Amino acid sequence: MEGFGKNGKCRLIFTLLLVLIAQFGLSQSSFLNYFRISNRANTVLLSWEISSGNTCNGTSILRGVDSLQMNEVAAIDGLCGDPGFAVSYSFADSFPPLGQKVFYRIDFGGLGLSKLLETVVYDLTPGYSVLYENDGFRVVFANVSGSITPFTLFDLTGRTILKSSTNQGSFFVPYSQLSTGVVVFAVELPEGKSIRGKIAISR
Repeated sequence: MEGFGKNGKCRLIFTLLLVLIAQFGLSQSSFLNYFRISNRANTVLLSWEISSGNTCNGTSILRGVDSLQMNEVAAIDGLCGDPGFAVSYSFADSFPPLGQKVFYRIDFGGLGLSKLLETVVYDLTPGYSVLYENDGFRVVFANVSGSITPFTLFDLTGRTILKSSTNQGSFFVPYSQLSTGVVVFAVELPEGKSIRGKIAISR
């Protein structure tokens, strides 16, 4: 080790730590075939599958509004997984925090932790939600079927400001296309249904 100074030793120890952390991180959820997240109608759905040959003692669903502070929101008691075949599970969180990023992780008792997943759940109780961003606003609504949906923006006199369409579940409108004041939007949903709302623009 002659010529291997203090700084060299520190770099070696740090490198070894990174390798161990990387190996541990990769092995944390190697017992899962998949772990997925989706949300719809103010509900978050988690789905996962424990690969064949892995079992655990109880399952704890963890949730938090940041990736460090997470609390248990549900527990599934009893044996999970199976020695002979893969087993699929799902969990619906019907009361997630709305309008902000939410993190989920699962603790499989005695087996390990899942990876960290995140999502944003919008409050669609009135049929839509408005998300204000730095350079514009986004109208979010439910479009489960993926149908082409027209979107129109008016001023209070009924003059059309913007017309567009999408097969997604949101429209983004940049502030650069708008003047200060109140605008009205209309989303024409399938089966003749529509969503209308007002938004105050102040810059």
